[in-house]
Amino acid sequence: MVGGTSAALAAKAVTTKVPIVFTVAGDPVGVGLVASLARLGGNATGLSNLVADLSEKQLELLKAAVPQLSRVTVLYNPGNSAARSALNGARNAARALAMELRVLEVRQPKDLASALSAPTAQSAGALLAIGDPVFGNILVQLAELSVKNRLPAMYINREFAEAGGLMTYGSSFSENYRRAATYVDKILRSSSSESGRLP
Repeated sequence: MVGGTSAALAAKAVTTKVPIVFTVAGDPVGVGLVASLARLGGNATGLSNLVADLSEKQLELLKAAVPQLSRVTVLYNPGNSAARSALNGARNAARALAMELRVLEVRQPKDLASALSAPTAQSAGALLAIGDPVFGNILVQLAELSVKNRLPAMYINREFAEAGGLMTYGSSFSENYRRAATYVDKILRSSSSESGRLP
């Protein structure tokens, strides 16, 4: 069992036989973890947080919260393949909402403060952090910096709002982990019964 997209891709690169259960892959089809949502194929299965679709709804919610919003700074990690899909979704939503997106690359947690102090971020009306472990590990810092820079901010999981950020929209990571455990249980029971042993 692995966490997000990068870990699932790393596991898949190592084995085609051992079952892999992922818990929060952003775009499992788009990154090649599974063939399709209907017919997975291969040895990977799991749950997705549908990050590409979420970014569109997140922008809509930011616009609803700040009706005069016209420019949004998007924090994005280009090293995350699922984040690329999310960025494309955000761009589609921005066009439909007549908003301008300003994309700032953040590859490491240490890049966050300088990204938010850049003129591009300062001139934006709000902040959208595309779901990524880089941000997930520094939610308190991200929330504090968004407040300090007076940027209404949106992230994917509720821990961001609990840390002081304005709003979140996304799946429950803890619930995904619980559900993934049922997948692992089924796989282990199936393996045990095939070998004639009970778990």
